[in-house]
Amino acid sequence: MHSVASLFVSRWDKATIDKVPSNLRDKLGIAISKQAYKSYRDLLETDRWQRLAAHGAHPQRLLFASTGTKDPQASDVLYIGALAAPNTINTMPEETLLAFDAHGRIDRTLPRDGGDGDETVAAYGAGESGEGIIIPRRGLRGSRRPMRRLCASGAWSLLRWRFSSGCSPCVLSW
Repeated sequence: MHSVASLFVSRWDKATIDKVPSNLRDKLGIAISKQAYKSYRDLLETDRWQRLAAHGAHPQRLLFASTGTKDPQASDVLYIGALAAPNTINTMPEETLLAFDAHGRIDRTLPRDGGDGDETVAAYGAGESGEGIIIPRRGLRGSRRPMRRLCASGAWSLLRWRFSSGCSPCVLSW
């Protein structure tokens, strides 16, 4: 079965835009995405995953969602070039796609090790798992029904293992 693990990128920045100094504006979503990518790659390199893959299991792809820029002061293609990485998916609004076609560029792909993701998240006063970062309640409401379905499925034991293995809870967003 093919599936994705979605991370809603711009929601992190929108949630903190009025709460951080200007030098931290529009950086949290990319930083958390870098952490998620590192956790994703770490998971795929584990012996456990390698055994599953040897038996035909397909890896979940990391999907970067909500990658249209919400801050009118930021680049309209802020998240696109910054989140380019092998075996990931980026869903974006049509206007972001057209803007990227017109003037976007990819200078480098996401670093395998998460680059400066941990340091940037720490600058927000948050721990590795995102504690300390306030997410608007409205953004969590939509997660309840899919989470109930997930908990009722067989995938829950794998998900529990992922969290207990040290992966950040921000790796998945429902």
